[in-house]
Amino acid sequence: MNQFLRINFFKAQVLFWISGLILILSTDKLQLHKFLNGFNSHFLDLITPFATHIGDGLFAITLAIGYYFVDKKNSILITLSFLISAGITQFLKQVIFSDAMRPMHYFLHDDSVHIVRGVTLHTQNSFPSGHATTCFAIFSIIALIYSHNKRIQLPLFFCALFFALTRVYLSQHFFEDVYVGSIVGTLTTCIVWMFRNSFFASKKQ
Repeated sequence: MNQFLRINFFKAQVLFWISGLILILSTDKLQLHKFLNGFNSHFLDLITPFATHIGDGLFAITLAIGYYFVDKKNSILITLSFLISAGITQFLKQVIFSDAMRPMHYFLHDDSVHIVRGVTLHTQNSFPSGHATTCFAIFSIIALIYSHNKRIQLPLFFCALFFALTRVYLSQHFFEDVYVGSIVGTLTTCIVWMFRNSFFASKKQ
């Protein structure tokens, strides 16, 4: 763990986990969603429907394919981080927490909740957020690949956080869904990174 905490991305991540946990434990998730949803603007309404797609599988796959022509090993690590973390999240969503409902299940007739026009709102399979998982998996692996570049570490973290929180802004997920997605995405990536040498060594044999 110490090797990861030397990287600013993961220091910021731990601070987010601590503060996020306090927030989740001290508030009602419906009230917290309405509070966060209150921070809206015309500008965010314009960009969040597009920004949220950073967390879908197509972006991750495109990144991995593009990276294949730069560094094949890192391309494989990106792919593994995405696939394993996505698999864990989908198992949790579809099997363990299949009855977890999304915000609009509760707020469908609540006019005080801000809705972005043109966004298709889902009501089921809320926990955890697959988009948030992918965001943190992808930006975590990039932070590790470029761990020598300290200038980009915090920007990478804030990018992961912003793109993940678009799910809350669009009322597709609760904050706790994004929070747990960040844990799954980041920890999966760290495990993949820790065992990368063993993986590539086995490929040579």
